[in-house]
Amino acid sequence: MTKEKISAGNATIAILIQTCGIQFAVTLLGIICAIIGHGMLGGAVLWLFIIGLIINGVAFLILALCIFFPNWLRKVIRKIMGFVYKIGFTHAKEWQKSIEKGLDEYSESSKYIKTHRKEFIQALMKTTVQIVLFFMIPFFVYKAFNLSGYNIFTLFTMQSILFVATSGLPIPGAIGASETVFLSLYGAVFGEGLLSSAMLLNRGINFYWFVIISMVVVLINTVILRRVSGKDQLKKK
Repeated sequence: MTKEKISAGNATIAILIQTCGIQFAVTLLGIICAIIGHGMLGGAVLWLFIIGLIINGVAFLILALCIFFPNWLRKVIRKIMGFVYKIGFTHAKEWQKSIEKGLDEYSESSKYIKTHRKEFIQALMKTTVQIVLFFMIPFFVYKAFNLSGYNIFTLFTMQSILFVATSGLPIPGAIGASETVFLSLYGAVFGEGLLSSAMLLNRGINFYWFVIISMVVVLINTVILRRVSGKDQLKKK
């Protein structure tokens, strides 16, 4: 964003609001769908879901504290790091400085959000709509195979549980884990004959297609920036 002459402050605000919106939507929908589809949770999927829900919930809580209660969060961090330092971790003071530096960078963003609460809430709602549409992809894959018997709410609930269960794993795009959980959750929906094909199509749409689009956009953007940079250098000469 800064390369495209967007100020660092505005870029930080945009990223903070977007991230906060995603964590809010994933956590909220995850809780609702877990209540509705509790029968789908079992075995390893249950534990992955709990871990994922905790991670997303904590991430949203930290972001909310950074935005609305930064001073209180700063005090808590100082107390925690003070305790950590006392029990023998000498690098605690450096960790504290690093964390507080990050909070300072978010201070301007938090001020903007506090004075534009309406826009912030609208951004949360828009992001929630985006996540809802994202979770509906398996239903359209289901219909693409000309299948019937399961409604959109059931498939939406499954995808929500799948996403939360795999989002807490430290794997880029949850590759491998997402496919495994899909096979576990959607087995009865697609049947043994179509399950693998449905998994590949679903992942192709909701992950690999985005990777391809992102790659193309980055390449085009890089070419444009180099041309603009080259023209600017020629003007200076």
